[in-house]
Amino acid sequence: MRNFLVICILFSSLSLYSQSVKIIKDSVCIDGKYYELQELTITKQRCFFTIQRAFDIFDGARFQDYEHRLYYKKKAVLECGSMSRLECGSFECLQKIGYAFEEYMINYEKNGILNLEIWVTGVGCPRSSVQFFTFDLNEDKNLGEDVFIYKDLLLKKYIRKLKAEFTEEGDEYDEDDGKIIDLSQYKIETDTAGNIQKFVFYYAYFRMYLFAEFSFEEIKPFLKPEFLRRLSDE
Repeated sequence: MRNFLVICILFSSLSLYSQSVKIIKDSVCIDGKYYELQELTITKQRCFFTIQRAFDIFDGARFQDYEHRLYYKKKAVLECGSMSRLECGSFECLQKIGYAFEEYMINYEKNGILNLEIWVTGVGCPRSSVQFFTFDLNEDKNLGEDVFIYKDLLLKKYIRKLKAEFTEEGDEYDEDDGKIIDLSQYKIETDTAGNIQKFVFYYAYFRMYLFAEFSFEEIKPFLKPEFLRRLSDE
């Protein structure tokens, strides 16, 4: 009996340890077309509130858990016309209220480090906006650019890569462009085995994005030792 209890406790601990952030989905039908609703199963409150503030689709309203937020996303679609003469859940109604759909992408999750990107697209809108987050799930906080050291040197290298992107797009880099560079907006790219390949910084440029790519070996000297250790640990 004692051995059975030990096994049960061990299994429970392993289950808790192996839990990871996931994306849950639902769908709604708008004028005969299905649209996907997504939410991130993140239980860290400060991280969750940070995500909710990224794109304020509920006019400042915040939710304590992801299940309620997903429920109210669907409710907002189905009841969008209740205060007007427009048909509830219609494409026209959703356009009028400026409804936006969120899409989550988990780029990297290991040793309590989560790199996440969130795209938002308005109904009937061809444009998408994106924000990136690097969370420390152990500390329940957004790390952003705080993972970097020697930021001035990193910024210079970033600008050199950005200038090449401007040239490729047939445009000219202006010194004012460098003033709006955000070092917190990066994607951690991995191979199919989960090994980190590179950091890709996104630069918002009018209706498109330009990129500054750093291989993992190239970015390592600019990463704080503790953060790099957590990325490198098995």
